Amino acid sequence: MTESETPTAARPEPRSFDLVHWGVEDSFKRVLVTGPHSLTNELVKAYPHLTYDQGRELAQEAWAGGLPRVADVTAEVSWG
Repeated sequence: MTESETPTAARPEPRSFDLVHWGVEDSFKRVLVTGPHSLTNELVKAYPHLTYDQGRELAQEAWAGGLPRVADVTAEVSWG
């Protein structure tokens, strides 16, 4: 079954997250993602100094509702 054939009910609701690399000016990013995997990809793309494992750790904790911080990068659910 392709993604376009996947029933709408089975797809996760997109969520937005605020990403910040503290200590780096203008590093704020807001991303809209559908799960921890896509959040990991956005983190690693936005902040290349993160390893994939660091990005995954941040993404999993943030998706679960935590306020993680790894290598001076934070990811939290956006309320705006």
